[in-house]
Amino acid sequence: LALLGAQVLSSLAVGALAFRGARAGSPPARAPERSRDAFVNAVRSAASGILSICAFVVAFSAVTALLRAVGLTGALAGALGKLFPALGEPFFTAALAGLLEVTGGCIAAASLGGRAGFLLCAFLVSFSSLSIIFQVRSCFFDGCGVRFGRFYRSRLLHGGLTTLFAALFARWLPPAVLAASASLSAPVPRADPHAVLPALCLLCMCSILAFPEWRRNVHFYK
Repeated sequence: LALLGAQVLSSLAVGALAFRGARAGSPPARAPERSRDAFVNAVRSAASGILSICAFVVAFSAVTALLRAVGLTGALAGALGKLFPALGEPFFTAALAGLLEVTGGCIAAASLGGRAGFLLCAFLVSFSSLSIIFQVRSCFFDGCGVRFGRFYRSRLLHGGLTTLFAALFARWLPPAVLAASASLSAPVPRADPHAVLPALCLLCMCSILAFPEWRRNVHFYK
């Protein structure tokens, strides 16, 4: 409830700041669609959206696994842990994972327990990770006129405000409640040396979606 309340309050605050004085514009006019094609196009669009979301999740999960396997995540988390010993290496390992993919980051943050894990979860659920940010970006075609600079900044602002509200709410939460909310999984999963090759294969398969000319040359029906 504390996390939910902090996120709702920060969402309202970001909305009030981002859209103050903004005028609602009318969407671009589209040609009316024939009723006999509406159902087919709706199903095709829904399937495309599902595949796109799954592709981003798989791609960023593969990136996270690859960075762990080569030791880059551990090295960076270790360096940050030495600079901020009060937080420690496990905290930054969870934070780096959450910046790429929110689900794995929140699981790792929950396993930390205590105030640090609670506040890290608060930031990640509002920042939403690069995976979700790119999923939102993929919903808009090139040349649509939408500027995403404000959206990117709002993710950071949203995460910061949620963390601030969560820190205020955490003052009324007993330490035993924060400790009991921690999961039993290890906060820093060990990298599997055999995960490098599968991660590279997943990245190669997902890279097909990054090249529109490849997709245009693929014909599913004759």
